[in-house]
Amino acid sequence: MDDANRVNTTILDHRRRVLRAMIYMDKHLDRRCRLEHVADVACLSPFHFHRLFTRYTGETPNRHFLRRRLERAARRLSEASDRVIDIALEAGYESHHAFSKAFRQWAGISPSRFRDSNRHLSGFNAFLPAAAKRSQNGPGHRPWVGRIDPLPLAYVERRGFSNGSLVEAGMTAGLEVAAILDRMGLSHRVRGWVSTFPQRPTGCMDVDARIQSGAIVTPPTDMAPPLKWATVGGGRWIVFCHRGPYEFLFQTWNAAYFNWLPVLGLRPRNTPPFEWYADGLTNTAPEKRRTFIHIPIV
Repeated sequence: MDDANRVNTTILDHRRRVLRAMIYMDKHLDRRCRLEHVADVACLSPFHFHRLFTRYTGETPNRHFLRRRLERAARRLSEASDRVIDIALEAGYESHHAFSKAFRQWAGISPSRFRDSNRHLSGFNAFLPAAAKRSQNGPGHRPWVGRIDPLPLAYVERRGFSNGSLVEAGMTAGLEVAAILDRMGLSHRVRGWVSTFPQRPTGCMDVDARIQSGAIVTPPTDMAPPLKWATVGGGRWIVFCHRGPYEFLFQTWNAAYFNWLPVLGLRPRNTPPFEWYADGLTNTAPEKRRTFIHIPIV
């Protein structure tokens, strides 16, 4: 094995270990999250695990775990009528005061004001915490920032994370669209393969998360069910390149939203983001795939 392949194999192994830890934390939000324990899940020393997790997700393990708890609490506040103290206890806080302080640092407003403002997280909702801080683990390269013209997307929608990613749902939808376009004699009009996300996933175990996968088809034409039309692009965007298997995309999404955007001083728009698969759906070996993550910004 040459040096390049050895490095790629090591990176893939590290990402798998980080993904295993992310799934574990999502499954155990009701428990205390000790670094040593989660590092054991990843089969790494605490020091090595902390460094790798922060590198690939843009957050420390502890900050990631606390954010996931607060995001779950925000969802409960927007969708349920439970008392704030009950939601606080479920989120692992011992008092209303402690929970309110943490929530205010994260969201910029108190839990009560969040609920009274009728905020809802059912749409994509580019909810970047007010407490996002510039860390030392910023992007290793400067991503592209610019304007993108609106593009027509013919898509099929699917739901659900499986093993920490939306790959299975997205691939199923994309291949269905490819087969339909081929039957319609429209394959020659495909300009690229894209997935968009109308809802912000709640984490890497979200069975209800929606993904709309399909093809940019120009010029647009009449479509029959199950195909639907949407528009991607329009306005200002920041674009990050993820290299490697699709199963690790969620790590790069986290790093983009919770580290890179604050480092660059950018604020996302409340518009669904999307992925552009530069190498098609199945034509390239997983470790060589390039996926361009497009995040709408103000």
